[in-house]
Amino acid sequence: MKYYYHEVLAITEEYLGPAARRFLQRQSLFHLDKEPELIVINDIIILKENIPIAFGVIANDKKVIDDSRKKFDDIIKKHLK
Repeated sequence: MKYYYHEVLAITEEYLGPAARRFLQRQSLFHLDKEPELIVINDIIILKENIPIAFGVIANDKKVIDDSRKKFDDIIKKHLK
C-alpha cells in the first residue's frame, strides 16, 4: 500500500510552515482516525473536503483554501490515473 504523508505534508507546509506537522497530525487523527504517516489516496479526498473549515480558521483567505484544495486534487489525479 502506498502512503502519501510526505506529499500532503509538503502542501500543508507551504501554508502553515513549521506548524504543518502538528496540524496534519490533528486533522488525520480527528477526521481519519489514524496516524498521518498512514494516509492513503482516499484519505486525501477526505482531508481536502475539510480544508475550507480547517484552513479557514487559520488563514481566512479563499485563495489559500482554493490553492491548497487544487494541490490536493493534483495528488489525487496523479495517482488515480
